Amino acid sequence: MRIEITSPFIDKQATDPDNADVAAGTKMTVTAERGAELVDLRLAVEIDTPAKPARPARKTPKARTRSARAAPVKTPAAPVDQAQTTPPPETASTQVEVQQ
Repeated sequence: MRIEITSPFIDKQATDPDNADVAAGTKMTVTAERGAELVDLRLAVEIDTPAKPARPARKTPKARTRSARAAPVKTPAAPVDQAQTTPPPETASTQVEVQQ
C-alpha cells in the first residue's frame, strides 16, 4: 500500500533506527496492515496508486505477401518503328574495293 505521511512521527517498528524519524510529506510503501494502522492514527493518508496504462493488444502477424511496392514494375514495351530496326541499305559510298 502506498501512503503519504501527514504528521511527523517516530516509527518504533522501523527496521533501521536511522529511518525511524519520519518527516511529514514522506511517501512510503508499506503492508496493507501497517498502512491501515497509520491511516487510523491519522498519521498518513493512502495514495491512490496510478493504474498501469493498458497495454495495447499485440497485433497478430499477417501472412507476408508481396505488396505493390515490393514487386518490380514492368513497363510495357514501346512500339517498335520499322525504320529504326532495319539497317540502312549498303550504298556505293560505303563499299570500298581493295585493289591488289
